Amino acid sequence: MSALPTATLPTHVLFMEPFTGLVRRDPGVDGVRLLGAAGEILKIQQYADDTTLFVSSVRSLGRIRALTDLFGAGTGSRVNMANGSGAKNWEAHLALVHSRMGVWSRQRLSLTGKVVVVRSVLLPLLLHLAYVFPVPAHAKIALTRTVFRFFWCGRYEYVRQELMYAPVAGAGGVSRGYH
Repeated sequence: MSALPTATLPTHVLFMEPFTGLVRRDPGVDGVRLLGAAGEILKIQQYADDTTLFVSSVRSLGRIRALTDLFGAGTGSRVNMANGSGAKNWEAHLALVHSRMGVWSRQRLSLTGKVVVVRSVLLPLLLHLAYVFPVPAHAKIALTRTVFRFFWCGRYEYVRQELMYAPVAGAGGVSRGYH
């Protein structure tokens, strides 16, 4: 759902809580059963101002539509139906990753330090997005190029890419903890 243009983010997040309650309590929204969670059912997940709904039937989709229409009538919020939003989000995030890697590439980091940067800076930027929108093939290629350019400073790759993807013990029998 997207707030009216005059709403601020903190206000928007606060007024979404009643919608969350509506969805969780509605028996017409079936959700998905979580494995290994004592039969708990997931219907809605929110992160900042993003809402992801989980349903396992077409009937539930209709009920979700009715709830969003009802909630929108009372609050002025609406579902953001922007076409191509997944591609636009991936392009924006790839640009951000490229920019951050550019900043970090100016540091004199060891290979281990670079692995830490990729794990602690790059991956968190993409994790929520990858839950919401599948990673497009072009994004995988761009990310691979960015990471390898970052690791090797755009010069000769001293370790073949297929070895970089191998499990630590499978990399020619050498285990150095780079994974």
